[in-house]
Amino acid sequence: MTASRWQDEVAERHRQAKLLRKRGEAFGRAGDASRAVAEFRAGAGVLDEIIRFLLALPEWPREQRVPAGDPTPEVAAIARELVEAYGSRGGMLRRLGDSRAALDSYRKGAELEESFVHQSTYNRVNAVKLALLSGASSLDDLATDIETLEKLLTKHLAEQQELSDSGWAWADLGDCRALLGVDVPGAERAYRAFVDKAGSSAPNATLEVLRAICDKLDEVGDARAATVRASLRKLEARLA
Repeated sequence: MTASRWQDEVAERHRQAKLLRKRGEAFGRAGDASRAVAEFRAGAGVLDEIIRFLLALPEWPREQRVPAGDPTPEVAAIARELVEAYGSRGGMLRRLGDSRAALDSYRKGAELEESFVHQSTYNRVNAVKLALLSGASSLDDLATDIETLEKLLTKHLAEQQELSDSGWAWADLGDCRALLGVDVPGAERAYRAFVDKAGSSAPNATLEVLRAICDKLDEVGDARAATVRASLRKLEARLA
């Protein structure tokens, strides 16, 4: 199969998965939980198919999950599609309430981001957030990862106009700075950029995730919980 043909096939399956996610969200808003779950399960199934399809392509090395060294253009293209599929699958599984499987999906995507798709941080950021939300890791465990992501996002946002125009990349940067608890003004600037780019009146969605992370850190007695809670309170006051 030529690259253009498999890419067309993968793009079509991604469209199917996105439609199923949107339908699930619509059923959820309407209060029909059972139909929402059915749509999300179907979407996760489509994303599973995408991943199996990509891993079975002859261009993807059989001897190891993540090939070492400089990848060929074909391998790099497959890696980009896998990163998107693992990230979308993580989101679908999270909507289904399966945090463990969602975290596994994000971590697999994060591994590929680190190896091949350096400009993408979606899986890495979500792996960090979900690990904290689920209690799978402490903030001490993830401090180095968060610092690395903060530096990477700062660099990419300065260099890539298309990324800079994306509100959610700024929200991710704000989250990283808030979790580190050492640059509240910098987190505020990132969230304000998010508000500007996303056209939202306030970063309620991303701050709500931070509140949930703070609650979990308090619940498990994380030593850094007070620092993050203080950052959150300052941000809420500044952004009010």
